[in-house]
Amino acid sequence: MLRCVFVFISTITLIAVIGLTSYGQGGASTSPLMGTVVDQSNAVMAGVDVVVKDKHTAAEFRGTTGSDGVFTIPALSVGTYTVTITAPGFKQVVVDNVKVEARMPSNIRVTLQIGNINDTVVVTGGAEIVQSQSAAISSTVTVHPPTPPAAGGKAPEGLGGGSGRPQ
Repeated sequence: MLRCVFVFISTITLIAVIGLTSYGQGGASTSPLMGTVVDQSNAVMAGVDVVVKDKHTAAEFRGTTGSDGVFTIPALSVGTYTVTITAPGFKQVVVDNVKVEARMPSNIRVTLQIGNINDTVVVTGGAEIVQSQSAAISSTVTVHPPTPPAAGGKAPEGLGGGSGRPQ
């Protein structure tokens, strides 16, 4: 009897651990993409159609802005996306290269311009992307080591070491 209880508890524990591990892995590779759509006077726009397309798989996700001008695509896989925003009476906006990172919600802000829906405004570089869930600021800096002085202790031309006068 004691052996049956032990086997039962061990089985339940194993199932729970596998389930939690699978759940944790699935949630770690997605993030939401949220956005606000405004017109040229900065008024929020409700009922705007939003299509988010994965550049790698071509999978499409659709949404519509609410009364507050906000849309949310809740669980996008890590990758690069194209966001297309359309509303009658306004030029279509295509935001290219929107990057989604794991567990890092992204937020874009798009301004629609009055015009024909067949006219397209293309925004490259991901528009105004705001990481609203992190206070971290990052940038890429390339560091090159200094050039060592030439034989004789003189600095290479153009790197100082002289009197500042042309020679």
